[in-house]
Amino acid sequence: MKYHFIGIGGIGMSALAMHLASEGNQVNGSNYEENERVDYLRSKGVSVFIGHSYENLESPDIVVRTTAIKQGNPELVKAISKSIPTIYRMELLKSLLSRNTSLCVTGTDGKTTTTAMVSKILVDSGRDPTVFLGGINPLLNDGNYRKGNGITVTELDESDGFFASFKPDYAIITNVRGDHLEHYGNSFDNLKVHFRYFSRGVRKLLVTNADDPVSERIFKGSLTFGRDRG
Repeated sequence: MKYHFIGIGGIGMSALAMHLASEGNQVNGSNYEENERVDYLRSKGVSVFIGHSYENLESPDIVVRTTAIKQGNPELVKAISKSIPTIYRMELLKSLLSRNTSLCVTGTDGKTTTTAMVSKILVDSGRDPTVFLGGINPLLNDGNYRKGNGITVTELDESDGFFASFKPDYAIITNVRGDHLEHYGNSFDNLKVHFRYFSRGVRKLLVTNADDPVSERIFKGSLTFGRDRG
């Protein structure tokens, strides 16, 4: 398959691009500026254009975008005009997670650190996880990505409501605080509804923060962790 990523230099997009390339797919993309992830992708053989242009889009089978890419983006306009399927980053991530046993780490704070810690435990215990991280960590082979043959572990961004549709086997919710409310009608209650909906889709085990009063109220029957209570 041929994939084109619009905004390939982002943390989440670059990890997905590396994963697809590691599976033998043809992957390229564009980014509005040079950055460390762009350089790293190029070192792995992924072609990256700087700037968004109609000419950047050749003949991919699928175009991957983020919610930050506006409808007038020339590459998106061309993809639509050529009837090339376009998917959001989170849709691609959800599809990849469905192939394997999955563990999602979400919540308002501490997602990246928690994901890295869980990944380190799994690596050291011989579980060989595939990891998608929302930051750079030297414990991972590629900074924000690790290819493995075991469970898939991902940091799951709650900045828009799409995360609530994920149905992982295992999940950790670090805490729930009123952040990114502009994507939830400026309503903390609406954000809490999305977290509750996500929690009900967890297939095997949900782990939540016993020290977080919001989590204590909205997640019932979960395994808990905490400094004062666990």
